[in-house]
Amino acid sequence: MYEKFGTVTRADIASAIKDMQETDKPHLARLGVRTGMEAFFMPDMLKPAPIKLRVLLYSLFTKTFPECGPPPEGRVSFDAVEGVDDGYWMVAGYRRLGQRVMRVDMVERVAALVRNAARAGQFKITDEMLSLAGVSRDQMALMLSDLGCRQAGEEPSDDPEKPALALFERVRTKRPAHKPRHADGAAGAPRKDKKRNPKKGKSGGGQPAAKGQRNSGSRPPEKQPDPNSPFAVLAALKK
Repeated sequence: MYEKFGTVTRADIASAIKDMQETDKPHLARLGVRTGMEAFFMPDMLKPAPIKLRVLLYSLFTKTFPECGPPPEGRVSFDAVEGVDDGYWMVAGYRRLGQRVMRVDMVERVAALVRNAARAGQFKITDEMLSLAGVSRDQMALMLSDLGCRQAGEEPSDDPEKPALALFERVRTKRPAHKPRHADGAAGAPRKDKKRNPKKGKSGGGQPAAKGQRNSGSRPPEKQPDPNSPFAVLAALKK
């Protein structure tokens, strides 16, 4: 949030969201952060004065000064300006969807309508979507593409003189396949068989040797000294 000037998309912080608990959301709310389904943002930073300041700081840092300037005061959406980077609008608290640039809090409301319509499967663009976004049907179709939807077909219009109505559906992202975890703790790793070393004091057959009985396989028999060697003579003198 600090590095993104108060507005960050969920895609940019996907790994952090996975580790976030439900109890963290009230803490973020007390700090003035709204956890939307499309982005995390600070409503207090969507006022004209903070927007102008953030855009100025971004322009000084990137050394880019678009001729269009910051978003018009009081406008929640407007036509995208060619050649202006999406990061410029995001710093201001706006997001480009298709050919329109919309304030992030309004993006949340439009996206909520789309999610509700997509729950039943394929859906059509409704008048409520068009009214809330303030766009035409063709512009809304491009916005849906940036909201994770795609055209799945067409439906004939009730009026024969009007073109067919496009049907859309949400693109489902595939989750990575779950790899089974083995006893050694590594996911997908084959289990290694550990060889057990025979304990000392056991015979070759695996049974413990009887008490007082030497294991014949433990060490070779002691070699007797040569009786003609000088060491044998010294041993006889010690007796």
